[in-house]
Amino acid sequence: MTIMAFLYLITSASIALLLLVLIVSSIREKRSRAAVLATIALVSFALLSIAVWMYSNDSPTIILTVLCTLYIFTALFFLPVGSISPPTSGEPNKRVDERETMFARLDYKPGTDKHDNYYATHPDHKATDDPLRKLPGILKPGGRFYNKERAQRINNTFNKIAAMTTSVDGLPNPDMQPADPNEMTVFVSKFILERGADDVGITLLNQMYIYSHVGRGPEEYGAPIVNNHNFAIVFTVEMDYFSVESSPDLPTVEETARRYLQAAEISVALAQEIRSKGYSARAHISDSNYQVMLPPLAQEAGLGELGRM
Repeated sequence: MTIMAFLYLITSASIALLLLVLIVSSIREKRSRAAVLATIALVSFALLSIAVWMYSNDSPTIILTVLCTLYIFTALFFLPVGSISPPTSGEPNKRVDERETMFARLDYKPGTDKHDNYYATHPDHKATDDPLRKLPGILKPGGRFYNKERAQRINNTFNKIAAMTTSVDGLPNPDMQPADPNEMTVFVSKFILERGADDVGITLLNQMYIYSHVGRGPEEYGAPIVNNHNFAIVFTVEMDYFSVESSPDLPTVEETARRYLQAAEISVALAQEIRSKGYSARAHISDSNYQVMLPPLAQEAGLGELGRM
């Protein structure tokens, strides 16, 4: 066997192995379409490789041509092309009214004051919102994956979170304890991570990321939001990969509810701890209790980049 033929066998085997790994990974991740396409690619490549080997008669010219073709395609597949830059939206110059968000708008039931008042000033949104509002909720009868027992369990979890909204804020301890910024940063980070969070960041609170008016939740609808805090503490909790991959089935919603509850428990406990030291603090948790927009704050806290979604 020539060196050229040996290189051909090694190259073909390596590419076939990569395709096999792709098949196994796709099956594990329940990506049936990717698994099928990878299987077709593996079979096609194997048949082509065997055909070339059988009919080349160990010809250096044929094998060299095929090898060069394989290397070129492999390089084109793996080598980065062009540059990637994160999307930019510029510095915001006004606060967002939470009443404008889709979550709030879908809660405006026809015949209610919220519905009539909002669409009286935003009639152009009605044609978009009405069809969406008529769709069955994922936890309501008529939803594609509705299951009464599982939906009830998920709602129970969200009810626990709703009960915590009365504890998100409060008066700080009048006996303020002096705190070194560096020591406080270490304390806050340790407090959060010890309770199961995966990452934490702290940033200045840009006033443009505070909603201007209440759009949903337990607070008074339409009330101006006043928040004079200087800093935002942002953290992440990891969701189970396979539960998320089941989307839009109910395991995704179950996992979402669990992590919202975990995040709420951490947030409320931290806010209470900070207030006990004499400093003002508010937890922003699920069940429509947010006064701030989380994605831009997470980005500024160093926890990721803003995407298109």
